[in-house]
Amino acid sequence: MKLEDWGQELKVLVDECSTHEEKTIYARIPDEQGQADAAAAWAKIDQVYGRGTMERFHGRPKEGVYQRLLQDRRVTNLLTPKDGQTYNAILVEEGQIKVDQATSLLGGFSQMKTRSRRTVKKWAKSFLRRSSRSEKGEQGGARGRRKEQGRRR
Repeated sequence: MKLEDWGQELKVLVDECSTHEEKTIYARIPDEQGQADAAAAWAKIDQVYGRGTMERFHGRPKEGVYQRLLQDRRVTNLLTPKDGQTYNAILVEEGQIKVDQATSLLGGFSQMKTRSRRTVKKWAKSFLRRSSRSEKGEQGGARGRRKEQGRRR
């Protein structure tokens, strides 16, 4: 999906989540029975931006909420293609699946076998390294943000 396409869809979703007279975000989560479209729009925004996102904006003007969500760094990075490409591609590596290991990954971390725990930790470290490399130009990367947050406390 292109960022422009998401922007158009987001505008419709935010509009569904707002009062038509005052043009502000609903004070409560829309009822699935009475306001099915609004409830679906609310849920989709929460799925993309994180649970509770729309609740934080209740009563605010819909245009400001739309602009704030549209400028979200994570979504913008995800939908902005690299090096003149039309779409941003997220590559997934193909590999062998070990049924017993796959099943153990569905449980909690504490329920995993030692080998599975090591594998998950390795994946997490690899993911963090890649994500911090991609954020280096933005506020000094993940480590820079952690240091900055520590100073604020």
